[in-house]
Amino acid sequence: MNREFIEALEKEFDIYISKDLANSFDKLEQFARYINSKYRQKRACLECSNEVGFFRLRKILENELNIPKEKLKPNSITSEVLKGNIRKKWSKLNKALDNKLHYYPLETHPVADNILLFLGFIAIVFGIYNVVTSSNKNFFGEILGVFGIVFLLYVFLNIILRPFIGLKVPDEFEVLKNLTYFLPEAPQIYKYSTYDDILKKIKELKEKHGQ
Repeated sequence: MNREFIEALEKEFDIYISKDLANSFDKLEQFARYINSKYRQKRACLECSNEVGFFRLRKILENELNIPKEKLKPNSITSEVLKGNIRKKWSKLNKALDNKLHYYPLETHPVADNILLFLGFIAIVFGIYNVVTSSNKNFFGEILGVFGIVFLLYVFLNIILRPFIGLKVPDEFEVLKNLTYFLPEAPQIYKYSTYDDILKKIKELKEKHGQ
């Protein structure tokens, strides 16, 4: 078997094949059995620890967001893990997950929502009080002024201020382990899950890379 073919196998299946081992095989089925055997060992190792998906997620959070490993547990609260510029971290995580979080924007914390509603209510009450107690006979103008102030306050609170206060991740991802459903394509050991899948791909590589 030529070296180009062996290198293609190593790249495709993310596995190391020594020169001696490659020289000892003269049939494609032997390569398929060897790779399948290695994959079964790896799957058993990962699955027995029940960390198949979470292990990959943890690596992403460690490498891309520089979050300490000790903070990354399956049931860790996601908002707590990402606190401290959560907007930037959520954006980086979305990018690392191939933009699969695009339709799950950060939400405003309920406490922050209540604060914004309270401030809006106070502004409305204050505006109505000014209209009622005003000596200005232009009542219609006063009403328009109040609505103008309320509208500007709404814009300030909901469009300018809201994105920067009390942000939290969507409820679907309250704990870290829920993010594993959005991981990029599974590693090769799950892409090629059977002997037949492996042998089929080996034959394709053999045709492409020749003798």
